Amino acid sequence: IKDFIEESAAHAITEYEDWKTDREIGKLEKHADESEQQAADAILVAAYALLQAEAAIVDALKARKIAIEVAG
Repeated sequence: IKDFIEESAAHAITEYEDWKTDREIGKLEKHADESEQQAADAILVAAYALLQAEAAIVDALKARKIAIEVAG
């Protein structure tokens, strides 16, 4: 009986450790997924900002051209 109890306890401890490891892996994977999504979102925001900056440059060049034409 003693061997059975020790074996059962060892098995329970192993099962608990496996569950705990799987849980930690799940947490790490979730964190990695969230970080990847944040990075992708940051790239989209940066790309949009770049497009806005490009449009602002074009507007500034147009305004400069008009100013030069008016000044003669």
